[in-house]
Amino acid sequence: PELDRLRQMLAEAKAGRGQVAAVTAEPGIGKTRLVYEFVHSQETQGWRLLESSSLAYEKANSYLPIIELLRRYFEIEDTDVAAQIAVKVLSRLVAIDPKLQDSGPPILSLLDALPEDDPFRSLDARARRRHILVALTRVMLKECDREPVLIVLQNLQWVDPETQVFLDGLLERMHSARLMLILEYRPEFVHDWQHCIGFNEVPITPLASTGADELLKSLLGADRSLVPLRQILIERAQGNPFFIEELVRTLAEAKVLVGEPGAYRAAGGIDNLQVPATVQAVLAARIDRLANEEKYLLQSASVIGLDVSQALLEAVTEFRADALRNALAHLQSAGFLDEVGLFSDMEFRFRNALARDVAYESLLREQRRVLHAR
Repeated sequence: PELDRLRQMLAEAKAGRGQVAAVTAEPGIGKTRLVYEFVHSQETQGWRLLESSSLAYEKANSYLPIIELLRRYFEIEDTDVAAQIAVKVLSRLVAIDPKLQDSGPPILSLLDALPEDDPFRSLDARARRRHILVALTRVMLKECDREPVLIVLQNLQWVDPETQVFLDGLLERMHSARLMLILEYRPEFVHDWQHCIGFNEVPITPLASTGADELLKSLLGADRSLVPLRQILIERAQGNPFFIEELVRTLAEAKVLVGEPGAYRAAGGIDNLQVPATVQAVLAARIDRLANEEKYLLQSASVIGLDVSQALLEAVTEFRADALRNALAHLQSAGFLDEVGLFSDMEFRFRNALARDVAYESLLREQRRVLHAR
């Protein structure tokens, strides 16, 4: 039903009635998976897709999720220098609408590509902020005149105040644009968007017992020895599908389950089975069991963000290329990372934001400081 709601909103947005889908749920319930399935469905073909995310430690830095959107929109690569970024930005703006040339300086300032002698630098902070907000909104709405645009912003519970102010203004003006915003966040996020035209909350509820049992059957298989285990896991996971998946992975790694995914059987008695109380505890234990190089690589990735380029991982960790490839392959097979593409560089994405959170929290303060500096 949630996917059906998103499809209906997409149709409304394509007809020029801008829509906002606020996808909300507790960690692990399935926000990220729902958004992924929708974004990669056939219905979104022909839409300009822009994705970004917030991280807890980035809240003190202004506009970082928007900067990520801009880098994707203007196809800016990590190796581009300021002059190359300026050419990409200004040529794209002129192609959209020659009148957008005056939006160049505010956008280049966000991308650290504004020439030192540009008059924009002499404006006071309030004027610069106003010009940035106007430029961002103009460019997004003008792009919607050329093609429908789908913007996905995840983990807004960590969004910085300036990005939230930009969203406040965009939501007020997008009601007649071919634009759909998917805003994903946890219930504690506070906003005042309910009054905006086209705003829709899409809450995701935990799985009912029957749904949890169906998921477990697909993960475990139908062996009779697993019936008591399924009931234990249903009660512990409380309908959280990510928790269920991680519990199954943990039991397989601990050899409580033997066989293959979808065709497991219990290795022995489960009467005294100790099941972790939270999904965070399950993830922490799984991360701790990784080989040292793999654990360090995952922790380093967590400092970089939800999306991590291979080139940046190589630079931060100083791993040999073959060792890096092997460790990344194991982290993918273990369900921590997925491989995605980004222009000419390979990129990896945490399969779940909660896994990134736990990996980051497993670092000592001094380790974090060193990795952030790198």
